Amino acid sequence: MKIKKAKIISLAAALLLITLAGLGFYGCSRIAKTKIKKVLIISMDTTRADFLSCYGYEKNTTPNIDALAAEAVLFENTISPAPMTLPAHSTLLTGTTPPYHGAHDNTNYILAETNVTLPEILKKNHFTTAGIISAIVIDRNSGLGQGFDTYDDTFDQTYSSIGMDERRGVETTAHAIEWLDHHADENFFLFLHYYDPHVEYEPPEPFKSRFPNNPYAGEIAYTDHYIGKVIDKLKKLGIYDSTLIIIVGDHGEMKGEHGEITHGYYIYQSVIQVPMIFKLPFTTESKRIKEIVGLVDVVPTICSLLDIKMPPNIHGKDLSGYFGKSEPKKDDRYIYCQSLAPTQYKAASLLGIVNNRYKYIQTTRPELYDLIEDDGELKNLMNEKPQIAKIMKDKLKQILEQQTLKGENQGKVLADDSRIARLQALGYVGTGELDESFEFDQTKTDPKDLIEFHRINTLTFTYVAQKKLNEAKKLCEIMIGMMPDFPMIYRYLADIAKEEGDCKSIVKNLKKYVELDPDDHMILNNLGLGYFCLNKLEQAENVFRKSLDIKPDYVEANYNLARILVRRGAVNQAIEHFNFVRQARPGFEDIEEEMELVTRRRDARDNAIMKLNDILDENPDDIKVHHKLATIYGRQRQSELVAQHYKEIVRLEPGNHKIRFDLASTLLELGQDEDAVNHLRHILKTKPDNAGTINALAWVLATSKDVNTRNPKEAIELALRGCQLTNFKMPELLDTLAASYAADGQFEQAIKNAEKAVQKAKEEDKNQLVDEVHSRIKLYKAGKPYIEFH
Repeated sequence: MKIKKAKIISLAAALLLITLAGLGFYGCSRIAKTKIKKVLIISMDTTRADFLSCYGYEKNTTPNIDALAAEAVLFENTISPAPMTLPAHSTLLTGTTPPYHGAHDNTNYILAETNVTLPEILKKNHFTTAGIISAIVIDRNSGLGQGFDTYDDTFDQTYSSIGMDERRGVETTAHAIEWLDHHADENFFLFLHYYDPHVEYEPPEPFKSRFPNNPYAGEIAYTDHYIGKVIDKLKKLGIYDSTLIIIVGDHGEMKGEHGEITHGYYIYQSVIQVPMIFKLPFTTESKRIKEIVGLVDVVPTICSLLDIKMPPNIHGKDLSGYFGKSEPKKDDRYIYCQSLAPTQYKAASLLGIVNNRYKYIQTTRPELYDLIEDDGELKNLMNEKPQIAKIMKDKLKQILEQQTLKGENQGKVLADDSRIARLQALGYVGTGELDESFEFDQTKTDPKDLIEFHRINTLTFTYVAQKKLNEAKKLCEIMIGMMPDFPMIYRYLADIAKEEGDCKSIVKNLKKYVELDPDDHMILNNLGLGYFCLNKLEQAENVFRKSLDIKPDYVEANYNLARILVRRGAVNQAIEHFNFVRQARPGFEDIEEEMELVTRRRDARDNAIMKLNDILDENPDDIKVHHKLATIYGRQRQSELVAQHYKEIVRLEPGNHKIRFDLASTLLELGQDEDAVNHLRHILKTKPDNAGTINALAWVLATSKDVNTRNPKEAIELALRGCQLTNFKMPELLDTLAASYAADGQFEQAIKNAEKAVQKAKEEDKNQLVDEVHSRIKLYKAGKPYIEFH
């Protein structure tokens, strides 16, 4: 019997359908997996799940996402690992938690290169990779760009009305469509990031009018509109059906709940429960999953769907089991979340764990919530359900033990001034030092007790950025009353002073900051600029050098130190620092002009030195020429050459006490204390009552590192005579007397006279001396003398 061709085709089709049905209607077999050649992740920044209409919002905010969800798997209970953009996206693209990937906030952390990212995985598997992002918080400097062939983080001038550190969805979408036009025929991974729902909430029309009382919802609707255009483009290119599309939020927004206005501090559900939708290729079936999942699951799920080997140390779970007709066996899964932001206030961290019903938060006063009965997290069940709390606490400990990366966090960095300024323009409050210990320390302040301080801190930051200076000052005074040792207060006050042109106040407040946090190289640089503003070049140079001691490759401090050195005539040293800046950051400030000017100055100086040396060849005893050369070499910090010419002047003019004193000072710089002492004694033979010389000699005898030179008894005698000659009014002599007593082991007398020196120095507005004596008083109180190391 012959079978008609049409029947053969029908039979084959029927058999194929039966086979696919056996595999599940999403076809998650090895054969189906190989069909996925295109992957699109769309991330909506600062998007709460409950503000999408497909997640139950009462108004139609997201018609385009809703339409996609009607053909996709929607996860109703997705947890973000942190309420911040960079940490959350780092988890999204690595499949690891923050204790492992190390990116804990947006300012002072990056995603270290030691992490393996999804684009790196897909690139190795012959996918073209591209990221198009909408805010600098995850630009290439954040480390998130690793593995992308294209990372589009340069924003068009056309849309500069909202600032050049973010871009609107219209621009992001335009770039995405252009990229798709060029790569539609390739295997690709496209990561698309929309930033519009982030503060400030300023939805364009018509979305502003549609949501007049809720601009946040308007921003989400605006974002949905442009996501719709990307989906339409996929359809026009004929690749919608073959593309794996994933839509997620990175974190949510508190919107005033629990006292937090935006996000970044607490880890309540409003900021960690986010949307997540998987639209698989070749199907239009929809499904809603109630089981708890996390952003941490995206990487392992994609790897599974594409039949790609996952990297080691993945903390997420493959969710592809949910895509078949039958769901995987339910398990009591726990998802980790955190906020280290409170630790900048020396408070405890917030370390959380969530399962299908409960959330546990480890902090000073731990919290336990039943999320089914109490989705607003208003009733703490710690006392009512201690057994559940213990189980979850133990599970949290276990997760941290397993997932915390051992060794130094390579992602911890200090952003430079320009990046911090750009992040601040987006509303990110700079954090202080975070505690990454992940310890369960219940002796620290509870973050809940500091939410009002955090609110005022955030508002102060906003007022400073908006140049509402009087309002910011008032809030700073309130903050000082609440927490006087919080360094950022004094940064705010310095920023206010800068706007007002008050250089003294800049220095005053930044000095206070440095007292509280002496290792902040950026603040030291800013303090140097404050001294520069006051034309106190020596103090400026000192703090720029301190900044570079902490971070030698800090471009701004190298540049500013070079400018000071030019002013002070140290041209060769200036050129060294300018050259570093030129290589490290080409085009920085006016570096090329500065280099040209300083090079001309160096050439002119070298010509002058050559001519002066020619004169000395003819007349070695020309005192004026020796003096000119000593001055030139002094500006260049060439102390040996300075001493050489001063010695010649002293040989020719033994009674020139000023030059002899300068020679002694130079010899001290060279560590030749004994020779310096001899010259100072020579001066005192003819000028026994010269207070300056008495002070200098007593100081060397008290503080010299050379034990053979040191003579505490004589130092005390000299310093007392100097104080008597000046009626105990000269703070420098009182400081020397204190150092002399300390050298002799008389620390009570040392402290007493040092405190008098501080008082006199304050009266004369000698702030640098005040700081120096304060540091010496600490030594005396510890029973230690002060030793001068040149």
